[in-house]
Amino acid sequence: MKDILDLVVAKGLQYYTFHPDGSGCLNWQLTLLSNFVAPGWLSEEDVANARVQVSEYAKTAKEAVPWPPVQGKFYTPPQ
Repeated sequence: MKDILDLVVAKGLQYYTFHPDGSGCLNWQLTLLSNFVAPGWLSEEDVANARVQVSEYAKTAKEAVPWPPVQGKFYTPPQ
């Protein structure tokens, strides 16, 4: 858990604002998974497969899982 938290902080992923419509968490989660590739926790193929699985699930749960993911915005941390 500490490694994940350290990665989030190092990449500034905690500085994220949801889309004005109130969504964006799936985009954040997929971004987090993509950041797991560099340290070797996941492969690029794992991340691509996760995206495919979520997109397939979204076809049956349209209201619960927006696809493509609604994008919030990463912002510069306050100084």
